[in-house]
Amino acid sequence: MTVLARQPVEPFAAVPFQPGRAHQLGPGDWMVGQGSGTVETLLGSCICLTLWHPNTRLGAACHIMLPEPGPHAEQDDPRYAPAAVSHMLRELRRRGANPRQCQAKLFGGGKMFHCSGPDIGQRNIDAVLDLLQQQGMAVAAQCVGRAGYRRVRFDLSSGAVEQRFDSLRSIADSFSSEPGRS
Repeated sequence: MTVLARQPVEPFAAVPFQPGRAHQLGPGDWMVGQGSGTVETLLGSCICLTLWHPNTRLGAACHIMLPEPGPHAEQDDPRYAPAAVSHMLRELRRRGANPRQCQAKLFGGGKMFHCSGPDIGQRNIDAVLDLLQQQGMAVAAQCVGRAGYRRVRFDLSSGAVEQRFDSLRSIADSFSSEPGRS
């Protein structure tokens, strides 16, 4: 069995874009690309932000885990909303796209844990919406919140985003209806 390891890259560097491929984003990953290809990710309380610039046909996406870094975390770590958004905007500008002309779409932020503490999904949603507002960027579409998982697929050739939502209730029901489960 061959195991392909991810090549070591500069800390917090973008996932390399390869035209014509499906790229998987994990927590803390981000990418900017142009041409044919897709970016896909699976979300619970995390956020996927996609940015599409219709004139340059540049697309960017990230997978944000948390709204802000803690006191001992690396401030430039794209697992956190401020750094992920900053990395993407900087790369879009470097490639000649004005981020304010991008179509921003937001997915995820699910309520994954039934507890009395803070809802991390909602905190993630609020953090990204605040960052976009600070940049003067409007949100073209969003599907956020609710208890469940989302699969997101972003087509870099068109800017289209597809998402599939599975509620936690439907997932729990599927387990309870399996033979041998009670």
